Amino acid sequence: MDTFKIKIITAIAKSRNISKVAEEYSYTPSAFSHMISSFEEELGVKIFNRSSVGVTLTDEGEKLICEFKKILKAEEDAYNLITTFKSRAVHEINLATYPSVLRTVLAGTIKKFMADNPAIKVNVNVVDNLNGWLENDKADIVFGEKKYGDDFVNVTLYEDEYLVVGTPELLKKLKVIKREELYDYPIIDTAENIWSDNFNLDN
Repeated sequence: MDTFKIKIITAIAKSRNISKVAEEYSYTPSAFSHMISSFEEELGVKIFNRSSVGVTLTDEGEKLICEFKKILKAEEDAYNLITTFKSRAVHEINLATYPSVLRTVLAGTIKKFMADNPAIKVNVNVVDNLNGWLENDKADIVFGEKKYGDDFVNVTLYEDEYLVVGTPELLKKLKVIKREELYDYPIIDTAENIWSDNFNLDN
């Protein structure tokens, strides 16, 4: 998910004026309108209602904006965290993270940091398992779901909730689903440890 598009969407949601935001970013209103439409198509959700007097958020858009703000805050916090290395005269930083985190939060952050600090080399390790990367000094910073002990600095960038996508039979008449109710259903994941970590299983 492109964080630049998220910034644009958030700015338009605040001002409710595409032309005004487009001017601030030195774009044409038509370019921004196309960007919004392509983003809505990408998500499969309509974010804005358009009219001759401006734009308003749909019900789905209202909920998405709250999540978009969290992503932008996480991106800002990630950038600030990486920047702390600059004050320690570090010339190389090793990062480790999951593919999804790199794609949604870190890509723009790392690009901006490297542009602002060309003398610092940034090595990004994209992995499915973060175990041992920090403890064994293979990475200076890891971006994941695990919290570490007092020997490390833990910074919460973004708190996410479980998302359950299931069959109608599974979800029918259920307003709250407990983890135990999901144990008998199959799951596909790129990292084997995620299943056991999230669902408290030993195998």
